[in-house]
Amino acid sequence: MRMATQTGSVEGAYSLELLLARDLLPGDVLLTSKRGPLSSAIRRVTQSRYSHSGLYVSDGEFIHVNDHGVNIAPLTTYDWYDIFRVEGSGATAVAYAKELLGAGYDVSGVTE
Repeated sequence: MRMATQTGSVEGAYSLELLLARDLLPGDVLLTSKRGPLSSAIRRVTQSRYSHSGLYVSDGEFIHVNDHGVNIAPLTTYDWYDIFRVEGSGATAVAYAKELLGAGYDVSGVTE
């Protein structure tokens, strides 16, 4: 699986490169989308090509939220990803996301 990634510093110096799945690092942010009415609606409302996000953990798995709440899923759940890497924050982000495993999906911002 080949994936595009954008890396850079807070100052905004970015570079674009292609990664293989084996090059992912814990904490990489994965953005993606599926075909279907819900994904289409999310893309339309947000004016984005993405409808879903996750956080790479390790061993081909990522943490994301779906209608079952916060859970871990294999990368094969989606066909493609754009990866964004924030240098130096991966371990902290993964540790926090793991604390949220099992939590429900918060729709308060969607329904208000």
